[in-house]
Amino acid sequence: MMRIKEVMARTGLGRKALEYYQEKGLVSPDTLENGYRDYNEDEVERLCQAALLRALDVPLSSVTALLCGRESPAGLLRAREMRRERQARQDALLREWARDGLSQSLQERAEALSREETLAERFARLLPGHFGRMLLSGFAPYLQEAAQTPEQEAAFREAAAFLDGLPPLRLSSELARAVEEAAETVTPAMMAEVQAEKERAVGDAAAWLEENREAVRRYLSMKQSADYRALPVVRAGETLKAYLTETGFYARFIPLMRRLSPGYDAYCRNLQRADEAFRENIET
Repeated sequence: MMRIKEVMARTGLGRKALEYYQEKGLVSPDTLENGYRDYNEDEVERLCQAALLRALDVPLSSVTALLCGRESPAGLLRAREMRRERQARQDALLREWARDGLSQSLQERAEALSREETLAERFARLLPGHFGRMLLSGFAPYLQEAAQTPEQEAAFREAAAFLDGLPPLRLSSELARAVEEAAETVTPAMMAEVQAEKERAVGDAAAWLEENREAVRRYLSMKQSADYRALPVVRAGETLKAYLTETGFYARFIPLMRRLSPGYDAYCRNLQRADEAFRENIET
């Protein structure tokens, strides 16, 4: 067993980094009666691996995903190689601009290169910050490839133009803070886990409802409670839902997403069937 100062010395990680990895479930040190944390050898080994990956510029979200088995080293390497190759071509175009200035050919090639990014990357570039992340968080699993057809590219452009034209979302300082805090605690890995469970639920709604009937009933009951409805993050969610309805997000953006992503279109069709099963099995 090893105390925190020894772990810091062996791994090179600081106290805040150790706390972060504990929060993300990478390690679960014992807490002694005096309040000190005690790490076992396996945990120290995982932390050493985390330190190595960070030294190799692996993002924090990928570090925990890799060491918990939610992401593969081969997949990470492929993604990095693709980014490096695209970066090299971007650098070549930048050098051409510096040497020769702007030209129509340069603009066309730069635009073509941007279309090789995943749809998620392109949306993130157009909509930085918590607002864009909040709007697109549920769609992220269906945006991990580049547009493959002219129809998809047209749908992307329409969707991006719609989002760019949305009026500002007005939230009180309390609700804005609740949204930002929630966004900061949700990692890509957590989003992937939630989406996987949603996919399982809508894929076989009857079986999922049978397994989770009581949990669903308790959740529906909790949603009606005054304490739940008073939570800032819940109030922010209700404000967002009203905003999205009023701005036509559901009526206009969702159909565009279904054109953009065959996977999301299939999910929506399954969701409609699941909603029917829910109404028959839970609400009756």
